[in-house]
Amino acid sequence: MNTSKVVLNNLAVEDYMHPDEKFFASKNPAEIKIIRNAFNLINDVAVKFLRQVTEGKWIEISRQTAPEVLNTLETACSILNYPDLPKIFVRRERDMKIVVGGTEYSQMLVPDYILNEFDSDMQLFVFGNAISMFKAGHVQLSTICSVLCAGVVPVPVILALQAYLRAVDLSSDRGGLLCCQNFSAAARCMLAEIGFPLSGLRFLNDDEILQLVEDYLKQAEAGSFDIMTENAKLFNRVTGDFSPVPFRLRQLLNWYRNGYEQVLNLQGGKA
Repeated sequence: MNTSKVVLNNLAVEDYMHPDEKFFASKNPAEIKIIRNAFNLINDVAVKFLRQVTEGKWIEISRQTAPEVLNTLETACSILNYPDLPKIFVRRERDMKIVVGGTEYSQMLVPDYILNEFDSDMQLFVFGNAISMFKAGHVQLSTICSVLCAGVVPVPVILALQAYLRAVDLSSDRGGLLCCQNFSAAARCMLAEIGFPLSGLRFLNDDEILQLVEDYLKQAEAGSFDIMTENAKLFNRVTGDFSPVPFRLRQLLNWYRNGYEQVLNLQGGKA
């Protein structure tokens, strides 16, 4: 395990939960129970579908076939105080998002682009992001939304679940930062998602990455005189399972400057 990282032995989900997720978490428990019961009714179908997708296209890796990857996963689980080790499946895919799921076991679908192109801290960020989903108990929600919502669940419910997932995604970004403990690495992951070439990002130091983030966010958040552009920005904010990267990056930067260090110092302790 990478001993240069602070191990968060007492870390709880509530320590780094984003306010948007806290809003959903504070809703009427009875309503949440009804939703969970509905999930349970369709979960078996979702699990069978997900297993077919996984077994048909993804290959499981092990300590024998990819020891460095398993070491990184173990490090992420240890830092975030998560006791279980999900299975990892990979395939050749130029994507930068790990898909989490739960069948009879927890699993992570990892594009090989992440394993081949991300450095160790960047991998810890995306692994930590995924582990945060397991730690917070949101895997069932993610699994069902990804495979069944479009054909089974009414549109108003889909929109509500997507809003919940977008809020959860902001918390998971925080979990990823706590895992890698390197804002530059987290920012490189997000900037690469937007389209910035990793070949250039790799050679920027921390100050240069921070300046690039600030410059990019100024441009991304600037108002426009085009109502269609403004409406498109709003549409991107309120649809889909994931918040737009500029919004995620702004939220993470704000927390990095006010909140991250407090959690790290309060919950941290060397292994």
